[in-house]
Amino acid sequence: MKLLALFVLLVIAVAYYGYQRFSPEFLNKTEQVREPRLAPDGTLFLVERFSHVTDEGIVTLHPGTEVTIVDRGEGVSKVTDGKQEFDIPTQQLTNDLDIRDQFLQSDRALQTEYHSGLKQLETAALAKIDEDIVALQKRIKTLGQRISELNVNKTRLTRVFEQSAPSPLTGKPTEAQRKQKAEIDQVSANILQLQDEVVSLELFINAKRLKKEK
Repeated sequence: MKLLALFVLLVIAVAYYGYQRFSPEFLNKTEQVREPRLAPDGTLFLVERFSHVTDEGIVTLHPGTEVTIVDRGEGVSKVTDGKQEFDIPTQQLTNDLDIRDQFLQSDRALQTEYHSGLKQLETAALAKIDEDIVALQKRIKTLGQRISELNVNKTRLTRVFEQSAPSPLTGKPTEAQRKQKAEIDQVSANILQLQDEVVSLELFINAKRLKKEK
């Protein structure tokens, strides 16, 4: 009886193993295991960022960059990127195309993020220029109103000065006339100063507009 029970269990175990071995799920898993895609012999790719010195300065190569093997050494390989030859630790190289693709996809994502951030900065900078121009234009408008007020005041002071008479004894301007003349001169100086500021602000606005157009 015990032997019969053991035999039945053995049959069940073999049947279960056969089902697992040849089931669609197992076959699908087997099909998913693929051989690695390798580059042609002599073609390698960087798996880390690498910098080397050239006659033109420091050159930085990014992961996924393709290089060609020139000579293999112990732990170090001489390679070329088509422009310069340089030594690099062999462990920083691979011939696996799938790994290369992963690095290239990652690099493209980083480049996209970088350019997106740069675009946002440019947009913010342009918006700031527009804000500055609006503020400068408001300042010019305020200065224009002030200049108009000063011109009105200067006209009034000049009229009063011209209508006053010099001293009947000496024929020279009276003290009141000298004060009026000094006040007129001060108003004229203030007008010139404000006009100079307006010119400077207009030049500043033009400079900002040219910067925005670049």
